[in-house]
Amino acid sequence: MSNSVKDYRVNGRPVSEFDLAILLAGQFGLPAPFLAGEMRACQQAREIVPHMVTVQTKEGLSDLSALHLAPSEARRLIRERSAEAVERANAGEFAPVVWPGPYRLEIQMRAESYKPEQAGPGMEFVNRHTMAWHARDFASVFEFATYSRVPQGQAFLTPRDWRRSFRGRKG
Repeated sequence: MSNSVKDYRVNGRPVSEFDLAILLAGQFGLPAPFLAGEMRACQQAREIVPHMVTVQTKEGLSDLSALHLAPSEARRLIRERSAEAVERANAGEFAPVVWPGPYRLEIQMRAESYKPEQAGPGMEFVNRHTMAWHARDFASVFEFATYSRVPQGQAFLTPRDWRRSFRGRKG
């Protein structure tokens, strides 16, 4: 993810890089049994997948500093805990994480980056910091969030179609 991005939201919910990855996996029926990373990322992962196996490899102190495990200790823990996660996943302990579509991805930049005339098919200018993209499937959301590829063909929705579909959905 880019340092120039302040916030990502899917259907109004803040999302992290991890959220995007597990939602992409979920679209294809794959569970998310393991995460190794920063302390907050591990905590957030367990909020989404309560019994997820995690390894805290560091604790962030600021944008530019962190306390890290020794590399040899981190590798040892990752080997042990990832093997446990695979065993538990093979035993069926984890289900895919799926959010129902359609999807609206909002990307808010730290600096003013957008102009109304930049809003193309499936896009919506929100303000000079924020643009929204509308898609039918999560793979298109992930592709735009990570690679800035605009959904093509049947993958994208107009903002009006998204509002109609999303507001008509129960739950």
